[in-house]
Amino acid sequence: YLAEVFRAGIQDVRRGDIEAAYAVGMTPGQTMRRIILPQAVRKTLPPTVNTFIVFIKYSSLVSVLGVSDLMYRANVIATTTFRPLEIFTARRSFTSSFVSGCRARSE
Repeated sequence: YLAEVFRAGIQDVRRGDIEAAYAVGMTPGQTMRRIILPQAVRKTLPPTVNTFIVFIKYSSLVSVLGVSDLMYRANVIATTTFRPLEIFTARRSFTSSFVSGCRARSE
């Protein structure tokens, strides 16, 4: 998702700015570094920050709602099966996929 945000920011730079950079003798690398990227960063900063806020919001929501219950259930299963590594690994995978699923639904 962030790659699309950055791609759109780079493509949103006006063609005239790029042509002007070439007209004054800048190389493609200089044009990217001095003309395109500063404008692209300015345009992509709000959606990038918004994405990180969504990550933090959903990860804290999951931790408040489910971690204590998942830990209790994992402890019960681990003590009855004597396989704590597999149980706690599965719990971690479930929590990670749940956070990713919540984030995907928000987009």
